[in-house]
Amino acid sequence: MNYVSVDNGISGALALISEMGPIVSMTPMPLQKTRKGNEVNVREVTCWVRNLNVTPANAVVAIEEPGGSKSAKAA
Repeated sequence: MNYVSVDNGISGALALISEMGPIVSMTPMPLQKTRKGNEVNVREVTCWVRNLNVTPANAVVAIEEPGGSKSAKAA
């Protein structure tokens, strides 16, 4: 079993952790510039996940809950 970890938000990161514990792949959260600053580049996140070659049968995804977020966009 593999674990895909998502530390969401602008300063977050993505990681793939093997069942035995070592980090297989890790990247800072992909960002794109907008008129109002930066936001998560959803297309790049999708590409990163697809390149992992994991399936629902061999992976668990854990996403950090954005508790205490001050805006809906941040959440």
